[in-house]
Amino acid sequence: MLIDIQRLTALRHIAPKSDVRYYLNGVHVQYNSEKDADNLTFTATDGNMLGRFTDTALDDSGEKYSGESFELIVPLETLAAIKVGARHPGTAILTGTGDDWVITDGNTSHRFTPIDGKFPNADIVIPTGEPSNEPAPFNFELLANFTKVSKAMRVPRPGCFQIEYNGMASARVTHYKLPDFIGVVMPFRA
Repeated sequence: MLIDIQRLTALRHIAPKSDVRYYLNGVHVQYNSEKDADNLTFTATDGNMLGRFTDTALDDSGEKYSGESFELIVPLETLAAIKVGARHPGTAILTGTGDDWVITDGNTSHRFTPIDGKFPNADIVIPTGEPSNEPAPFNFELLANFTKVSKAMRVPRPGCFQIEYNGMASARVTHYKLPDFIGVVMPFRA
């Protein structure tokens, strides 16, 4: 399966580095064969913020992927080893089953064992309705991580995120140059 390696590695800025909830220390990759579009998601969370990119899954030749549904958590160590620069083509090939997976990035292969654990259901924390527009305090260190994601994606004005204020409930975070990205941040509670 072809994957956007830039999106996958950019989300490492959202995942915690060494959380006791070990299943959060990576990026969750999920392919849902029952959906037609946006059936491939990359998600990371630390419990206070969440970032997700959606995409349509393609096979190695660029055609719509038609394999079985799967999900796995790519460890941060694997993502840190992948170097994405200005000359990078942007795509890599993800293959594997069970405990043996490989991300082939040009001439480099990154073999890894997915983190063994159940990633939380991120769909239940992403706000879906209209925001209340009621202001709330936010931890700017969390918001800075969204800027790191957009810098990794090399978009203009990386810090120009829109926060949909929702009182003391979770707030949706978007960037005008990243239409396939959605973030969620929890308000600061004293």
